[in-house]
Amino acid sequence: MVTICVAQEKKDTSKIKEEDRPGPIATGIVMHRDNQHCSTVIAVARPNKNDTIFFLPIGQGMEGFDRPGITVTFKYRKLNIKQPLGCTGLTVNVYDVKRVMPIRRRKKAPQAK
Repeated sequence: MVTICVAQEKKDTSKIKEEDRPGPIATGIVMHRDNQHCSTVIAVARPNKNDTIFFLPIGQGMEGFDRPGITVTFKYRKLNIKQPLGCTGLTVNVYDVKRVMPIRRRKKAPQAK
């Protein structure tokens, strides 16, 4: 009697590096606070919770998008660092930032009489 045993090696997916995982996507409005320690803040509304989360972006990800009032879509990664003094919010590293352009409605053309 001959017994043949075939074993397959399973891939361990738990060892994927944190930076290789895609981050969550959020859309929010860029704001500036009058505090010198946290100048740029992104306010993201959560409609299902009826509240707003404030993201404190750290690093170079907001370059060119730090004008108050614009709406941006971005991916983020939470950072395990303390918030700057006087700031409240979630400290994150943002990347893949894109500006969301508002939808402009055309004015109706005046009708000839």
